[in-house]
Amino acid sequence: MNVLEKILDLISKNYASDAAFEVAANLPPKTVYDWKRGKSKGYLKILPKLSELFGVPVAHFYGEAINTDIKNKPVATEDDELNQYMNDPELKRAIDIIRKLNPDFRKSALDQLASIEALQDKLDNK
Repeated sequence: MNVLEKILDLISKNYASDAAFEVAANLPPKTVYDWKRGKSKGYLKILPKLSELFGVPVAHFYGEAINTDIKNKPVATEDDELNQYMNDPELKRAIDIIRKLNPDFRKSALDQLASIEALQDKLDNK
């Protein structure tokens, strides 16, 4: 099962309908419909929230533990990278804060972060 299939399985086991899940998860109507049709992969951004909602660790959505043997090590995917970021409490907090901003403030916040990053790069290269 892939990540989406696991989410859909948990929805079907825990909620009477997709709409009931969307209400419980505070998601817009038709979100699950969009996921099922491949119109959105927004579920990847809310895995920690889904993890809490279903009472499973985020790793549940990815299946078995990653094999650490270098010969058999799977290629990192975008999902793995997102999972790594979303398990960092400070990054998750920053994303949550930025998501709540209106578009103008969000752009300003991102511009400020980019300036801080540029300053850090400049200082690191001295």
